[in-house]
Amino acid sequence: MNLKDHMIWQHWDLPFSRHAHEVLKVIDAKAGEKILDCAIGEGRYAIPMTKIGAQVTGVDNSDFIIEKLTKKIKENNVQINMVKQDLREKLQFEDNTFDTVASLGTMIHVDQYEEVAEEFYRVTRPGGKVIIEFSNRFHITSILEKSYQMIDLSLRGKKFDSRAPIYIRSIAQMKKPFFKKNCSVRTYGFYPILPNSLPVVGTKAGISQYIPGLQYGLKNQTWIHNLCQIVIMEIVKKS
Repeated sequence: MNLKDHMIWQHWDLPFSRHAHEVLKVIDAKAGEKILDCAIGEGRYAIPMTKIGAQVTGVDNSDFIIEKLTKKIKENNVQINMVKQDLREKLQFEDNTFDTVASLGTMIHVDQYEEVAEEFYRVTRPGGKVIIEFSNRFHITSILEKSYQMIDLSLRGKKFDSRAPIYIRSIAQMKKPFFKKNCSVRTYGFYPILPNSLPVVGTKAGISQYIPGLQYGLKNQTWIHNLCQIVIMEIVKKS
């Protein structure tokens, strides 16, 4: 595999955070629902959804991640159907298969976004929904992250052996594949204006987490979403 296209972090072990809890509230999984978690990672969202009775299928293209998740599945005594696949390829599922298709924290590393979004929509049943989380290109963290990567690649001569490629998009760009679809689109915004984390220094610079209500209390206020660090888009596919 090309590291430029298939980057993972060997010490990836993200804790279940307040943000993860808020994301699960947006997904709102129910017992018996069929859910596709695209780029399932270490199962941060998939495992809790499975524990409430959802039938979760996970897609990932990394042997390392699949091996690590398999251990976590056994530790948590849950069942998750795993499929090894690159999201940029046609998904291995029939049309209208899933109640929910979720892609969380992944689109920032996907170049062929519109084609991938079309596939998410195709495998979602009428009445079901697509949940896509992404980093807003107009937030200061996205600008800094992209700038830092450009410095790494151009000036410091680094390659993608320690950093994944980054593609940042606006809310309008994220909505584009769904403009002419028979669906409704809703957004949720997190970390408005002030960042929860910054490139290099990470969450230690998370100014907003020290201000009560600022991180999550405004997530339904659409007027402020263009100023948010993280945006979740919920696409409901109509019959």
